[in-house]
Amino acid sequence: MKVLMIVVALFVSMSVSAQTFVAKADGEITAIYPSGNIFPPAEGHYFESLLGLSINGVQSSVFIHNKTPYDTITNFGYAHAGDVIVFNLNVLDTGYVWSTDTSLNVDNYIHYTYAEGQETYIGFEAGYGYGDGSMDDNSAYFTNVSVMTPVPEPETYLMMLVGLGLLLARNKQYKKIT
Repeated sequence: MKVLMIVVALFVSMSVSAQTFVAKADGEITAIYPSGNIFPPAEGHYFESLLGLSINGVQSSVFIHNKTPYDTITNFGYAHAGDVIVFNLNVLDTGYVWSTDTSLNVDNYIHYTYAEGQETYIGFEAGYGYGDGSMDDNSAYFTNVSVMTPVPEPETYLMMLVGLGLLLARNKQYKKIT
């Protein structure tokens, strides 16, 4: 039973991976701020925030304020095909900065959601530790952005199978002794 649990844990850890956002092609990255973005929590307080991005580690000087008029189009600048894009939300009320690079989040939570289509939707949760979980405290539809989910190399699967074989062999040997 232990072997089965280890195999399941290995498989799940290999299949769950972080998203990397990249520029689809050489060109401008623009965003449209959708209507219906601000939903006040029960206590009636809005988290005031700025949605921004960095391209290959260079932070854009352009931000979308969560009180931006609906359907505003914002140009974040030029990117080359394959450039890595990291989105971030600067919550002005609390000082927290949440990122699509979750290793940068102080609470270790994922504070964003995304959906890929003709444009890529990015929505952020402003509250600490998931807040209300709405993931729409500040959001936008971005052009020229796609999601790249890493696929494990064949060698990774080979190493997993070799490790599984060693575990099974050890388990059989242990059963013979007892």
